[in-house]
Amino acid sequence: MDDLTVLVSGIEHKMMLLLKQQQECDHERAALNLENQKLKNQVARQQEQIHQLSDQLKVLIFARDAEMQWGKEDAEKRIDELLREIDKCIALLSE
Repeated sequence: MDDLTVLVSGIEHKMMLLLKQQQECDHERAALNLENQKLKNQVARQQEQIHQLSDQLKVLIFARDAEMQWGKEDAEKRIDELLREIDKCIALLSE
């Protein structure tokens, strides 16, 4: 009978250890999921920033090229005309 009691006690002890390990793993997994979500959000923000910077670069390159081709005043006028045309297109698309 004592052998059976010792065996059951050993099994109970091992089960408690396994349950504790499972809880630790659950906590670690939750922390990793949270960190993963934060990193995904950071990547999304950085991709948006890259997109915005790329757009700004395109505008700057266009402005520089226009200035070189037409001169500063003519380039500014041409860019203003293009912006008005773009605004009209956006207004038409919004209707």
